[in-house]
Amino acid sequence: MRAKEMARRLAGQLRRDFWEKGEIVLRSPALVQGAECARRFVLGAALSRSEILSGYAPFALGWVGASGSGPGGFAALLGAGLGYFLGLGMLNGLRYVAAAVLVYATAFALFDLRVYRRGWFMPAVTGAVTGVTGFIYLSEAGWTPASVAGCVTEMALAAVACLSYRQVPDLLAEPEEVPAAHRLFLAATVLVAFCPLSLPFGLSPGVIALCFLVLPAGEGEEPGRRTAVGAALGLAADLARGGVGLYTCALSAGGLLTEPARERSRFLQTVLFLLAGVGTAAWFGGTAVDAVQLLTGGVLALALPRPGADWLGRRFRTEAVPAFAPAPPPDGVRQTVQRQLGERAEAYRRLSQQLERQFQEKQTQPPAEVFDRTAERVCTGCALRKLCWQRDYRNTYQILRKVLRVMEERGFCRERDFPEEFTGRCLRIRTFVTAANEELCAWRNRRRFQVRVRESRKMAVRQFRQVSRLLEDTAVELGDILTPDTGAVTTVRRLLRGWGISAAVAVQRDGQGRRTVEFTGGELSPLAAAEGRRRLSRALDMPLETGELTRTENGQRLRFRESPHLAARVGAAARPREGEEVSGDSGAWFRDERGTLWVVLCDGMGVGRGAAAESRLA
Repeated sequence: MRAKEMARRLAGQLRRDFWEKGEIVLRSPALVQGAECARRFVLGAALSRSEILSGYAPFALGWVGASGSGPGGFAALLGAGLGYFLGLGMLNGLRYVAAAVLVYATAFALFDLRVYRRGWFMPAVTGAVTGVTGFIYLSEAGWTPASVAGCVTEMALAAVACLSYRQVPDLLAEPEEVPAAHRLFLAATVLVAFCPLSLPFGLSPGVIALCFLVLPAGEGEEPGRRTAVGAALGLAADLARGGVGLYTCALSAGGLLTEPARERSRFLQTVLFLLAGVGTAAWFGGTAVDAVQLLTGGVLALALPRPGADWLGRRFRTEAVPAFAPAPPPDGVRQTVQRQLGERAEAYRRLSQQLERQFQEKQTQPPAEVFDRTAERVCTGCALRKLCWQRDYRNTYQILRKVLRVMEERGFCRERDFPEEFTGRCLRIRTFVTAANEELCAWRNRRRFQVRVRESRKMAVRQFRQVSRLLEDTAVELGDILTPDTGAVTTVRRLLRGWGISAAVAVQRDGQGRRTVEFTGGELSPLAAAEGRRRLSRALDMPLETGELTRTENGQRLRFRESPHLAARVGAAARPREGEEVSGDSGAWFRDERGTLWVVLCDGMGVGRGAAAESRLA
């Protein structure tokens, strides 16, 4: 029943996300990991069928190398191995399966080393393993110029594929996170697997898809973009079918001719694309099948609804992200604002210190207040007042102190709680007992009120301190030229998707090169923990200080600062003047927000305990 209830709750959440946001978000780490493994398995099997140059299939090896050493890498290895055995047979498939196993074993054995996190390491390993296994088979088949050129090309493509696939961690990632070239490379290599398939009349679904993808994927404001996309997709079709550059020239010419009509209608762009493509194919001596495939791809692109074309364009287009922070204001303005913020921060800090000293109140002891007020109410005008409160004051005070203990435990007092010598002498004992109970109740009410006032005052002091710290942080950040680190933002977002955490990420570098990582979102406690900080530090390849977790109106905010590269060890010693027991000097040290170490010495206050207190206060 519990599992059924969890399934219903998860389905309801997914349904609400779909209807409210237009998307499905998998928040469970197990579901995210399972979907990732399934995706890597399927793409590994598909890329293993992407053959080029009549028998070479290096792209699945690059996918295994890019998948890493975790469960996703193992799933990619299984998919690639299954595809190689089913597609190439036992003899030829064994070579690629052995290479894939070696690539995964290398990643599994060296994943905890620093060199593994370098961007060039796994592509180099993938290319080297592909070259070693290809060298063994090449030695048996014979050293011909064509076979040597094919082996070198396969080795280079395996390394390039691994390098490109490492930049595409998730097909559902935001378009601005991954460069469009890497997405296009993955799409083209996957479609290569469908080029050998045959439809009626000798048509190829892979080639038609490559021709279809030129127009929507080439959308963008960059000049020459559609020409470059057409050349890349045409090269993939030629490599898959063993052509002589027919589709490379046809698709690039079609993209080039549609550049001037980018702002015109889709129909005009499609007509120009087809005229250029079919004309180039005829000039290169293409067959009727080639012309029909170009026509089919163009017509399908024209028939695609506008929302679908826009969606494809966004998937293969990278929005312009500024490489540097916006231009800062002039130095004079920045320094003036920084100085003003620093002065206000210092004013708030001094105000909080003054309020803290003024709010230090001593609690009034109950005997000195409860029975003093009772005596003022009851004993005024009594004939025995001087006897009780002047001549025999010490004895009266001891008696009332013992009764007060009973009152504190029970909450009130009775006449029998007083000793006989007191009740026998007091002329207004009943009135005195009633008044004492009333004053005790009033004193408790006043004490509760004072506690609330003290808490409110402490809260005010804390708020003034927090405002002072915020102003100081703002002044420090304003003094630096902060540069966003887009590469680190992409790395952190990949890590968050693996954890199933949804949060906004900002990574900035100050003028000294020190980076700050800031998260804003819902529940960020897993990131603030020691394990989360350790994994984040490993992903960014930099040491991090303990995170600062605060609550805001929109959730939580977590900030990590890069640890200083150099550490200082501070020690202090003081020796008093001869004849004195305490030194009048004091010292302190602290590290500011920039990581700078400050050492402060207060001297010249004199000698003795009084001078020591003044120097510590200073």
